Amino acid sequence: VHGYHATTALSLLGVAGPAVFTPHYHGTHGHSRLADVLHRSYRRIAPLLLRRCDAIICVSSAERDQLLSDFPRAGNKVVVIPNGVSAAEIRSATAFPNQPQTVLCVGRLEAYKRFDDVIRAFAQVPAPTRLVIVGDGSERDELAAAAQTLGLGGRVELTGPASDETLHRWLRTARVLVSVSEREAFGIVPMEAACAGAKVVLSDIPAHRDIAAEFLGDTALF
Repeated sequence: VHGYHATTALSLLGVAGPAVFTPHYHGTHGHSRLADVLHRSYRRIAPLLLRRCDAIICVSSAERDQLLSDFPRAGNKVVVIPNGVSAAEIRSATAFPNQPQTVLCVGRLEAYKRFDDVIRAFAQVPAPTRLVIVGDGSERDELAAAAQTLGLGGRVELTGPASDETLHRWLRTARVLVSVSEREAFGIVPMEAACAGAKVVLSDIPAHRDIAAEFLGDTALF
């Protein structure tokens, strides 16, 4: 079963056989304001869900530490197995031709990802550099409006969701990948971007520190 922050986790209550849970846990907040409210009740049944598991896979040491800080009794069931990336597919993708220098963001367009902060910071970056934001979510209209207000309408593109093939092409096009999320269990997009040859700018959170120390080295800037 995958996902503490989704109702799929409730299926653990009905499993008759052995259960392995990959929570992708990043604290007691959800992916939206509504999810934050729901998580207050969800937190009460979480210990029962974790007791039901035979094994719990965390994708980073940071995720493990956060999970055990909130649910210490799960300790003897947890193992860390990092996410992987499709390195060969990413490296074989073709960059989009005739593009200006491109700064890329990828993810849910929700407040905790802080794309609004990226847009405000991008206002200080001179033309013709462009900011491309791949993904969808509740803040899409607000982000588009912010770009227009700052006079960036022609240099900020909100693409919406993208196929893996299209995302890989954007990763190969980007000079820099920015991920300044407030919370993550891992950081797969920065990993993919580094694989594609981009530099990455990251928020200073434990999950990002983990992947930088183990995989990214001086490719990452906090």
